[in-house]
Amino acid sequence: MITGFQTVLVVASKEILDHLRSKRMYVIGGLYALTLLIAALLVPRIFPAEALAAEDRIPTVLGYYFQFIGFTFTSLLAIVVVADALCGEWKDRSLVLLFSKPVSRRAVLAGKVFGAYASVVLMFAVVLVLGIVVLMVAYGLPSAEGWGRILGGLGFSLVALVPFIALGTLTTALFKTPMTSFLVAIGAKFLLFPALSTIGIILAFASGIEAGPEAVNEGVVFFFTHVDPDNLLDRASSIFTGTGDAINFLGFGGSGRSQEELLSWAFLAIVVHSVLYFTPAFWLVGKRDYP
Repeated sequence: MITGFQTVLVVASKEILDHLRSKRMYVIGGLYALTLLIAALLVPRIFPAEALAAEDRIPTVLGYYFQFIGFTFTSLLAIVVVADALCGEWKDRSLVLLFSKPVSRRAVLAGKVFGAYASVVLMFAVVLVLGIVVLMVAYGLPSAEGWGRILGGLGFSLVALVPFIALGTLTTALFKTPMTSFLVAIGAKFLLFPALSTIGIILAFASGIEAGPEAVNEGVVFFFTHVDPDNLLDRASSIFTGTGDAINFLGFGGSGRSQEELLSWAFLAIVVHSVLYFTPAFWLVGKRDYP
């Protein structure tokens, strides 16, 4: 029996190669690249020149782009590449053959997770770098502070994509068919989580809070914004723009708090989301009978 570490490496390598040949990577990644190019051309024309200082124009453009549309593609890709990782092979019966070999089931799943995440990181980073190159040709080099914002936003974005990988891992472990896994995972992203995140706003208005967004952020609204992983990913846009806060629905969800505090709470929520989805997925794969 090969070791668990060897299994993870072998499976991850195979998954990366498979994803790089997958149409879904190029369709979603192509939309991501196209919209980033459009943003590079349009954002400086939409916002006042004084809001986009020459040396900081590039990270500011990236921040607005990711806040409004870019993260939709990257988070969706993170779900799509892993949502059929197990159930797709179960449906094709190849998973039964794989699990009949002397390998650890959880190591196989870990390899699929790492392979999917590495593929998303590669697509995210490559397109971002190409976009930055195009922007530098048009606007020149960012300042040292601008480079710091770019690297900081990139780093936090990659961490904040983990809950979406974890969500896809959970659904692929729960369901037998890829279609069901895709529908549940995507439904959770676009319907369930946004609905849950608005509960705080509803409760705040129902309780008659009149002190403004800052007071609400000390309680239920601020808590429920962390229920939606998309809100956590959006925190990276505040690093890119250097504003200290992301753009929030109705002004709620973090206004008045320092950037360090917002990012700390977001990081904690990222860990909680990831644990909540990965834990049952790995437990189920280890215990489940695959007929």
